[in-house]
Amino acid sequence: FRFVSSKENELLGKLSSDKAPEGYVSVGGGYVRASNYQEISSSSNHLANIAAFGVPRIDRRSTKFILERDGTVEYKGVKVTRYQGRFVEKGKPRLTGSALKVARAETRLNEYAISFELKNEESVVFAKLTRNNIGRQLAIILDGELVSAPSIKTAIEGGRGEITGSFTLEEA
Repeated sequence: FRFVSSKENELLGKLSSDKAPEGYVSVGGGYVRASNYQEISSSSNHLANIAAFGVPRIDRRSTKFILERDGTVEYKGVKVTRYQGRFVEKGKPRLTGSALKVARAETRLNEYAISFELKNEESVVFAKLTRNNIGRQLAIILDGELVSAPSIKTAIEGGRGEITGSFTLEEA
C-alpha cells in the first residue's frame, strides 16, 4: 500500500479521461500520442497548447512523462511515481501483501466488494495509517500494477476491512 500523491491534481492540471491535449488521445487512464503527433509537436505553439491544460513543465522530459509514461519524477521536491495514470508517493510501501491474512471477493447488494483481514501486528499499523489519512486515496499496487485506489472513508480498526466500488467479479 502507498498513498496517491497529494500533488496529483496539480500534476494532472485540467486533464481528465474526456480531454486530452492537442497531439494526444486519452487511453485507459493515460495518454498516447495521436497519429498526427509529429506534425502537431513541431508547431511553434505545441507547448503552449499543452500548458493550457495546466500540465506543469518541470523539465524538457517531464511533460512527456506526465502525459505518456509510468515512472518517477521529482516535482517541487517530492518524488512521485506514475502507475497507469495515477501519481503515487514514492518510497517504501506502507504495508506489503505479506500483511494480508485473507482477501476474498464478495457480493454486496448487486455490487462486488473485496473483504480482507490483516495479520495482528499489521492491523495496528493499518489502523493508524487509515486513522491519520481519512479522505486520502490508498494506492494498492500488486506486482508493479495499480489495481485500485480506494478512498479511506473511516479508520479501519481491528484488521478487517472492505473495498467497495464499481468493479466486476473478475476485478474483485
